[in-house]
Amino acid sequence: MMKRILSILLCLTTGWICAQAQTKYRVGSFKGDVQYKQRGSAPSWKTVELDLILEAPDSISLAEGSMIRIIDTERNRIYNSRGAVKEPVYKIVNEAKNSLAARILRGMNISLRGDKRNTIAHSMKVLGAGIRGEQAIDYDELAEQLAWIGAQACSGAKSPKLDGITLKRYKLSGGELDFEFENRTEQDYHINVLHVNKRTHSLSLCYVITPEIKANACPITPSGFCSCAMDVYFPDTTDDVYILIALKEPYDSNALDNELMYHRTDKAKKTKTDILYMW
Repeated sequence: MMKRILSILLCLTTGWICAQAQTKYRVGSFKGDVQYKQRGSAPSWKTVELDLILEAPDSISLAEGSMIRIIDTERNRIYNSRGAVKEPVYKIVNEAKNSLAARILRGMNISLRGDKRNTIAHSMKVLGAGIRGEQAIDYDELAEQLAWIGAQACSGAKSPKLDGITLKRYKLSGGELDFEFENRTEQDYHINVLHVNKRTHSLSLCYVITPEIKANACPITPSGFCSCAMDVYFPDTTDDVYILIALKEPYDSNALDNELMYHRTDKAKKTKTDILYMW
């Protein structure tokens, strides 16, 4: 039995690594002295250009005071890095994910009482040993449910209304979005925002806690609280669709986000779900 479990984990890990290796990244913007070197090319470094396409094994070098914005072309997800750095793209992306996870962990829950925005200690609930309530989580099934929800949002259907739960969007000067979601119900919910890229039909979670920051963790928004001011921003183009999702039980946000890489909205099958959602 143990050998079978290890074999399954190895297959999942190998599949995830292959998916990462095939991901294409685009240079969204940069400032200062930023250079790149493609895998297998001559050893000389070249100056980056706007909209340059890079692969995960390619390398980037940033001088002190420089910055680069890298965009995952499949999921339309933004990663920022600042100098001094000289690393492969996949390492820069992973470091950016951990940085985002740390910001999410610090700023996830804000009190609504008295209109004061004080961060509270109850910011995360940890999912232990892959247990959701009394049942093991089937992340493939959960991701398929989210793919079906994403397909509904992309179809032009009218959004469901949720009593006591709201999603607010703030347009920033740079053209990106910031979100705030409120939970005024009597139920604690694990609230996240599902991102759909309409062009590629791909899905991802906006708020992911990586294992390096806190293992098996996901955001929780307790009754009477809102989440905002996390300093995590998202693209706002005609291809981007954002959906608030609320689950009653905890889940591993990193595991679910990785599973979503294998699901698409254009192939989602109709399914029943107890996930609350709105867009």
